[in-house]
Amino acid sequence: MRAPEPAPARILAGILAAFAPFMAAGAHAAPEATPRPAQPDCRSALRVGPVSCPDESPRARALRTAALERSVDAYLSNFGKPPREAVRALLDPSDANIEAWARQQQDLLTLAARVAARLTEAQARIAAQGGGPAGPAGPGSP
Repeated sequence: MRAPEPAPARILAGILAAFAPFMAAGAHAAPEATPRPAQPDCRSALRVGPVSCPDESPRARALRTAALERSVDAYLSNFGKPPREAVRALLDPSDANIEAWARQQQDLLTLAARVAARLTEAQARIAAQGGGPAGPAGPGSP
């Protein structure tokens, strides 16, 4: 018969189980991978409606593309790993560390909601142009 686990170990196991889906899904993004517009007035995922962009030189476009690729590489290198705030909170469960982890998770969920809303709008636009179904394609979809 196994001896009962001490209370802190059970609590830690519960916390890990609660946040495992976020960690396994690659919820952590490196600071360099945070979505942001390439220029303050151009290609913003946070602005509503069409955005006009000034013509850019091939060199500027190449630099922007290279920076984006570095951000993608940084994100993929951390894919599936827990965020730093989570590791700090699990190793040192102080109120400040747990609050930082909760704040990071809330920021991630807010960003995901913004991206999901924009994705839905884009799918509707594509469907209105005759480019395919607007809803998710899956079993039971028309």
